[in-house]
Amino acid sequence: MNIHTRILVSCLSAVLSTGAMAAARSSASLSQLNFQIIDLDLSNGYDFHFENAGQTTLSLSANNLSSGESDAFSRSRAGWMIPGYADSSLDHVSARANIDAWSISLAGEALGPGSYSAAGAAGQNMPWMDGNLSLSSHTMVIVSARASVSASASNPADCGVVFGYCATTEYASALASMELSYGYATDTMNVSYSFSDALNVEARATGAHTLQEFAGYVIDYDYWGYAYYRPVYETIEVPRTEQTNEREKVFTAVFINTSDYTQVASLRLHASTAGHAATPPASALSAAPIPEPGTWAMMLAGLALLHAQVRRSRRQD
Repeated sequence: MNIHTRILVSCLSAVLSTGAMAAARSSASLSQLNFQIIDLDLSNGYDFHFENAGQTTLSLSANNLSSGESDAFSRSRAGWMIPGYADSSLDHVSARANIDAWSISLAGEALGPGSYSAAGAAGQNMPWMDGNLSLSSHTMVIVSARASVSASASNPADCGVVFGYCATTEYASALASMELSYGYATDTMNVSYSFSDALNVEARATGAHTLQEFAGYVIDYDYWGYAYYRPVYETIEVPRTEQTNEREKVFTAVFINTSDYTQVASLRLHASTAGHAATPPASALSAAPIPEPGTWAMMLAGLALLHAQVRRSRRQD
């Protein structure tokens, strides 16, 4: 390919690459984990620490429906917030997951036919276990963490209809949650506490499509005293739909030990994200919209350069 051809191809690529494609994206994170300790009895001091109990889990998967390629990862380690990172990156589908000492963060996307998922969790939520937070007598600790979730779905292509439903739907979701529970008995009372809060979002997208909707019956004719009722349908034009949703919140739970002995509580953090795209990327020619003025300027500049190169070559010849 000579220089003239390369310039022309670059100009055309700049115009045609502006076409959109189906996409599903989502992310979830738990960060800024914080423990505020309050001593309820200044005469005896206080003590608060993590026990090495529970598990830290990390998993993800990516599936490219165009090529049939898939990738998956899963890990489980004993202990609280054991650092770990995983990344599955295929042609147009990817998933990422990361856990460090104070946060969990996940993300994934499908830019064509395929699916992804990622999940991370730390701690435990089994009340019959000993717990992973240890708190001395007459002490209180406030546990907080910032949750952030987002999901978006887009679909630029027209939609095929199967059994009255759009057959090409993009979907993305994200979830973040925190749980804290404990129980103990004193000489005068039984104390039980359970906290659970979650933040989640979803996003869906469908391409433009046409549906036939039942609109009732009409009397077509009367035959020998019997009326014939004919069903009537009307054409419904369903426009393209796309969604982007984001949410953020601070989870806050309280662990209070009013007894004379050290008590334990179970704390669990969890986050997950998933999505899939069903619409194949449209071809460059059919999907390309009318170019913006800036794009036209880029193409014209390239063509002018190509013309100058051709004239210069002819003069040299």
